[in-house]
Amino acid sequence: MALSPDMEKALETYIDLDFLDPLSSPRQKKDGNFYSTYLAELKPEYMYLAPDSGSVILKEISSQQAKIYEKLSQTWNPYVEAVFGVFQVSGQYMAINEFIQKPSYLVYASRKLAEKRNLSLEDYISEYGCLSEREAIIFLIQLCHGLETLASLSFVHGDVAPQNILLTNRTMIAPEPYGYIDGIHQKLTCKLIDFDITNKVKNQNHMVTVVAGTNPYAAPEILDYKNPTDRVDIYSLGCVLSFLLTGKSPKQIEPCELRSKCRKRIRK
Repeated sequence: MALSPDMEKALETYIDLDFLDPLSSPRQKKDGNFYSTYLAELKPEYMYLAPDSGSVILKEISSQQAKIYEKLSQTWNPYVEAVFGVFQVSGQYMAINEFIQKPSYLVYASRKLAEKRNLSLEDYISEYGCLSEREAIIFLIQLCHGLETLASLSFVHGDVAPQNILLTNRTMIAPEPYGYIDGIHQKLTCKLIDFDITNKVKNQNHMVTVVAGTNPYAAPEILDYKNPTDRVDIYSLGCVLSFLLTGKSPKQIEPCELRSKCRKRIRK
């Protein structure tokens, strides 16, 4: 789905279209249409709040997703990708999201990471190794704060997984109650991204019709086509905690290996 002339005209007021950069090939969604994601630059006159940070993400979305993104644009959480708004032009919908820049203080020895625009939790653990229990729990608390905001809107994220959690420089806007504890959380913060399968909390009788989510981190009810409630995100969060400590989901690790990696209290 290429940008229509009407969408380009609507965006050019705010966006410098000369610097529009596709981030990936168009992806086909379940409605049969193809959608693209772009990195874009705001025009200087709209950068007065952050003159050195004018990058945004433009994401083509379906009309159904637009309802989710519009609600997300009405709230803000330091641990969730910010949605600034949604454009609707000639039947096309475009979400304008925060560009989450990779941390500036890390040394990127590998060419792969040096060339990437952002850094996922999966990238970090692969490159720098697992976290200590204290660091992992603090990141877990950050993610809980993020999911709390989604839950306040009666949303289920549905795909909480290491590749959907980005790391960036810690913002001074968000209070850091654990500053007295040594760890990377003093420099980094995590942000939950990708609301492509985010949806309203379903009741206990709702049946899933499409398998969604990243399998090693997806709750059984997602994979078994039944009863997807807000608890699916909590299940996935537990899998992410295992990944922070071991580099693997509990579905990919033997119990004895997990026991050797963390204390009983953390496992519990």
